Amino acid sequence: MTARPVDGLGQLQLSATSLEPSTAYILYARREGDRVPLVDFTTDVEGAAPQVLVFARFTGVYDDRLVVARATGTFADAGNGDRAGHAGHAGHGDREAHGHDAC
Repeated sequence: MTARPVDGLGQLQLSATSLEPSTAYILYARREGDRVPLVDFTTDVEGAAPQVLVFARFTGVYDDRLVVARATGTFADAGNGDRAGHAGHAGHGDREAHGHDAC
C-alpha cells in the first residue's frame, strides 16, 4: 500500500497478492473504529490485484490503517453499521494494509 498527495487528494495504491482467486473484496478506511468503504475490486485467477487506485481526502479524515475484506454484499451496503473487531485491529478474515508514504 502506498499513499501520496495528488492535487489536494490522497492517491492510495494497493497491490495485493495471496488473496482468494476471482473474489470480490472491498478496501476500507478506518475512522474512529468504523470501517468506511473506499473501493471494491476483484482479484484475478491467481488471487492478485496488481493495481487498485483510490483518490480520496485521507489525511486527517481517516486513521492510518486500511482494511481489505472479502465482499459479503453490495458496495453500497458495505459501510452500513460496519465495525471491524476491536479498534486498531482487523476483523476476522480481514487483512490490514499500511501506507508506506504518508499523504
